[in-house]
Amino acid sequence: MIGRVLKRSRRLRGVPKSPHPTLLKVHEKEQGKYSQWFLEDLLPPPEVKYVDHVNKHQRFVRFDHGHAQKQYPRVHNSAFVAPSATLCGDVEIWNKANIWYGVVIKSETTLVRIGYCSNIQDGTTIKDSPEEINHDHDGSTIVGHHVTVGHNCILESCTIEDQCLIGMNCVLPEGSYVESGSMLAAGTVLEKNQRIPSGQVWGGSPARYIRDVVVEEQDSFKEGAENYYRNSLNHKDEFYLESDAYKQAEKEGIKIGYKEAFPW
Repeated sequence: MIGRVLKRSRRLRGVPKSPHPTLLKVHEKEQGKYSQWFLEDLLPPPEVKYVDHVNKHQRFVRFDHGHAQKQYPRVHNSAFVAPSATLCGDVEIWNKANIWYGVVIKSETTLVRIGYCSNIQDGTTIKDSPEEINHDHDGSTIVGHHVTVGHNCILESCTIEDQCLIGMNCVLPEGSYVESGSMLAAGTVLEKNQRIPSGQVWGGSPARYIRDVVVEEQDSFKEGAENYYRNSLNHKDEFYLESDAYKQAEKEGIKIGYKEAFPW
C-alpha cells in the first residue's frame, strides 16, 4: 500500500512496492520533491513507549452468547496447541493431535473436532456453519484420526475421515466430504457438498479425479501424522525458553497461562 501511495502521489520510479525506509532512494531530480515528513510518518514517534509486557493473545476463547451452556475448547493433555494458535468455542482436540502456528479453529454454534494424532498445519482456518446445511448435517466440522491438513487450508462445515492427506492451500467448503485414505493435491478446491471417494487422489480447481492412492501412500499417511506428533513434543518443550516476560508479569501480580485444564 505504501508503494502504491508513493507511486501515485510522488510519481517516483524505481521504488519497490513496499519500501523499507532505508531502501527509499530517488533520482537526484526528484530529491527536492521528497519531503522528510513522509519518512517520519513511517516510524513511531520517539515519545511512544511500549508498556504492554504480556501478549494479550488468547489460545482458548470461551463463547457465552446465545447458548444455554457455555462453549469452550477442550484439549487433551497429550495434544499440542502452538502459542499463536487460537481455539474458539466448542472445539475438541483429541489426544496426540497437534495444532500448529497461526491456526484458527472457531465453533460458534455446533462443533469442530480434531481427531487422534491428526495435525493442522500453520495458517489453516477451520470453522463450523452458523446453521444446519441439511436435515442430516448440523454444520459441524469433523476431522478424523491420523489426518494431515497442510498449510493455509480453509475448512468449513466439512468432514474428513481417517488417514487422509489434505495438501496445502486446499479449500473444503460447506458439506464437502473426504472419505478415508484419500488425498487432495495442493491447491485443490472442492465444491459444496462434493464427496471424494475412499482411496482416491483428487486435485485442481474445481477438483477432479486424478488416480487411485497406492498402498505405500496409504501407509505413509499414518506414519506422517505420527511423525508430526513426535515433532510437536519438541515444540511443546520450548514454550518459554526464549522469553522471561512472564516472570516480570508475575512480579506485577499478573497471572500467566493456566494451571488447571480450563481457567473458567
